[in-house]
Amino acid sequence: MERKEAIRSAYRMTGGNNFYDGMITCSTYRETFRVLKPGGTFCGCFYVKDEHRRTDWFVRHVYEKTGFFTPPYETVSSLKNRLERMYAAVTLGNVKGMAWFICRKAD
Repeated sequence: MERKEAIRSAYRMTGGNNFYDGMITCSTYRETFRVLKPGGTFCGCFYVKDEHRRTDWFVRHVYEKTGFFTPPYETVSSLKNRLERMYAAVTLGNVKGMAWFICRKAD
């Protein structure tokens, strides 16, 4: 329960509709975009839904119940759309339920 409370308190600090929204919009995308120098590179990877049935099941039945993951989740297409709106160059791929991306901020 200690981990779940840490996640909940982090969510409260972001002020989002849920912890995942706050993490993605405040921490990962917006803040990274603000501190990233022009021409800088932002890269990462995380779980995306609807790409691998077994991974989706595992996330729903194990990671959500233990508090490690919190919905809603990105899909590959929603992630691509979001990143392309924010960055000049986006390279995106996925392997089963994991998406990886490399983005370059405009000069």
